[in-house]
Amino acid sequence: MQTDDPGAVTISGERIDTTGVMRFGELVTLGANITLKGASVTLAGGANSTDERQGLTIEGPATINGPVGAGANGRLAYLTVDGDATLGGGPLKTVGEQSYLGKVELSGNAQLSTANAKVTFNDTVTSGNGSGLTVSSGAGAVRFAEQVGDATTGRLGALVVNSDGATTFDKAVYAASVGTSAGGTVAINGGLVDTTGTQSYGERAVFGTDTVLKGSTVSLLGGGDGKHDLTIDGNAVLKGPLGANDPLASLTVKGNATLGAGSIVTDGEQSYQGNVTVGGDVSVTSRQGDIGFDRAVDGGHGLTVVANQGEVTFSGPVGQGSRLGDLKVSAAGDIVLDGPVRAASVQTGGNGDVLINGGSVDTTGTQQYGQHVILSGVDTTLTGTNVQLKAGVDGTESGKQGLVIAGNADIQGDVGATTPLRTVAVSGATTLGGGKTHTTGDQVYNGAVTLKGDRDLTSDTGSVILGSKLDGGNGNNLNVNAGKNIQVAGDATGLGSLTLRAVDTIVFNGDVSAYRVQQLEAKTASYNGAVRASGPDGIDISGGTLSFGKDVTADTGSIRIANTSPTGTTSFGAGSTVKAATGFTQTGGAGLTLPAQLLVTQGPINLGVPAKLQGGNAVIQTNGDITAVGLSGPQTSLTLASGVGALRIGLNDADPSHKLDLPRPTVLPPGLRATAGALGPHTGSLAPTSPRTPLRRPPSYTHGATAGPSHVLARLGAETR
Repeated sequence: MQTDDPGAVTISGERIDTTGVMRFGELVTLGANITLKGASVTLAGGANSTDERQGLTIEGPATINGPVGAGANGRLAYLTVDGDATLGGGPLKTVGEQSYLGKVELSGNAQLSTANAKVTFNDTVTSGNGSGLTVSSGAGAVRFAEQVGDATTGRLGALVVNSDGATTFDKAVYAASVGTSAGGTVAINGGLVDTTGTQSYGERAVFGTDTVLKGSTVSLLGGGDGKHDLTIDGNAVLKGPLGANDPLASLTVKGNATLGAGSIVTDGEQSYQGNVTVGGDVSVTSRQGDIGFDRAVDGGHGLTVVANQGEVTFSGPVGQGSRLGDLKVSAAGDIVLDGPVRAASVQTGGNGDVLINGGSVDTTGTQQYGQHVILSGVDTTLTGTNVQLKAGVDGTESGKQGLVIAGNADIQGDVGATTPLRTVAVSGATTLGGGKTHTTGDQVYNGAVTLKGDRDLTSDTGSVILGSKLDGGNGNNLNVNAGKNIQVAGDATGLGSLTLRAVDTIVFNGDVSAYRVQQLEAKTASYNGAVRASGPDGIDISGGTLSFGKDVTADTGSIRIANTSPTGTTSFGAGSTVKAATGFTQTGGAGLTLPAQLLVTQGPINLGVPAKLQGGNAVIQTNGDITAVGLSGPQTSLTLASGVGALRIGLNDADPSHKLDLPRPTVLPPGLRATAGALGPHTGSLAPTSPRTPLRRPPSYTHGATAGPSHVLARLGAETR
């Protein structure tokens, strides 16, 4: 059966049945629900309904070249083709369903539409000339039950599905591009969507099997779910929650990726092999696998990365093109930062190590490293308002890695305990928790330092420098060991035990206040402020040459000074007071310059080298023995008071420094045992002119010395006890 091309034909009967071909060359108008049956049925001029209540069924192969349902009120009620169908270019509109039960070949760009009714392709859809297909179904579902396109001979052009219902691809898809609208869902069950151009899925995608989406750019704009592996072979735009309902088994993006606001959850690994742009605040989570970013990560938004049982690796730079927002990373394994990082803030947590290999982490806000940090390369600079190292830091090779913190620092745990760093430098204030800091070179803390626990600072060949004040917190201990120098610019207060050792120099420019002060070694040491120890162990200072600028006090203990160099000296500031509870001892060296007052509550005073007095008046006082190798102060009026103790000053030898050299008036205590030297104009052995001695034993008060500078006793007093 065949009709001429010109004109029109109206079919009002319900069925036309031929054993051969059927061809309508002109526009067909349906006056009723029509069935056309033949070896082949061709609608060369298209078809319309009379009033959108007439449907069309084609039994057999069909060729539809003209527009169908394009006229005013001409949409078909429905369209069913139970054979293979060839669709030429143009629209094909129905109010109700469209069903294609056989294979569909596109010979031109086809636009299929329904009014909220489903469209079903039960067999393959191909195109030998790359024609495109657009399906618009409103709330109706769209299903492709078999393969769409062919990789070699039948790839579709642009495939567009606009549906607020469910869109289903049960088999593989090959097209120039694929696009679906924002409403409804899209089920991708065929394992592969292969396009030479873009893919854009506006609705939530559900993956029914392991899936590869291959295209120039693949956009999942409504998120997705499915407990299967998802590989995007090309660039990717991922927006909305992905894996929020059913986590993906894994996610691999082989090209560049743009991550929009939302979340990405997988049970296994996530691999981003190209550059990543963070286009909105996004969280990325793997429950059991690793997460890897192989190249650069940029974007002005926050990124949260969680690997509950795996590692997280940033192999490229982070935030170098556009500073990241807040970067939060948590992992059961290691966190690896191979490139430099720029972000608003950085926070890490988990059980593994943080490997900082890129040399720089730069934040406008805080940095908080919850686990142990390992540095590689040469130097690492951490720049932020506050950098917190909760579990310490190590290098990868002893003495090769330096750490610079540009900002305030909060350091908990050991630094360099396993693998010493080369240097540590902090530009801002530093809080040090319990532990140790070990470097081969310098440690420099430019801001105030506060201890929150006992701390050891060790520099093998360098110096330890504190550029501001030192606060010991609640009596925390500090042990400083330097291969060169120790310098503290401000006051050092509130310390427990302060233990110092330096090969070269120790300098404290401010006051020192501690429970105990102990210096083990230094060629020279200068304490330019007041020094006070509150505990019974007092002050114990050993070094070559020592100087004290202000008062030195041991509230409940003694003061012990040991000059370890035979040419070393000890000097106290003019007008200062040195006060100890249980004794004062100086040994070694070549000379001692005394303060204005040397006071001991109960205990001996031992001056092991010739001592010099300074100023017009001086006091040496204790309730115990006073022993001095020599004491010189020709211009100083000295008061000596030893209480119940003995007084021994000078040696009866030929060394002129081993003598007493004082002006008159000088007050000598009754307990004087023996002296040698000069008192005013008198020389020789001297004893007090008015001694007092108990009568409980034979009265021996001069102990071999000539009695008084005039060789005559002015007064002798005796007392009984």
